[in-house]
Amino acid sequence: MLKMDSLKMYIHERISKEVLEAKRKEFQHDIIPLNVSSISIKSEAKNLTHAGNSIMRRKKQEVLSAEKLEKRYFRLSATPQIDFIYPRLSLQKDSTYEMELTLNKAKEFRLDV
Repeated sequence: MLKMDSLKMYIHERISKEVLEAKRKEFQHDIIPLNVSSISIKSEAKNLTHAGNSIMRRKKQEVLSAEKLEKRYFRLSATPQIDFIYPRLSLQKDSTYEMELTLNKAKEFRLDV
């Protein structure tokens, strides 16, 4: 705060808060909402098929909102069988997304007494 006056000398253009908020609202209005309608799994391990089912139920044709997707994604990442998750989203024609998850299986944990 002591050097605020010296920093202001280097700023040539200042924008008011109202203009900045209007630009932000315009930008947010143009963003397509994150709705996931399908999930595909890429993994070398065959026993990680439950990963797709834990995020999106197979029997229900549902579209996941960003909030639901976030909850289910982090719940999946917390499972001890999965070491690494790399999500990839691709926009479909109906303005929903398809999520492709690349999974790496964690090494098995053994304890002998």
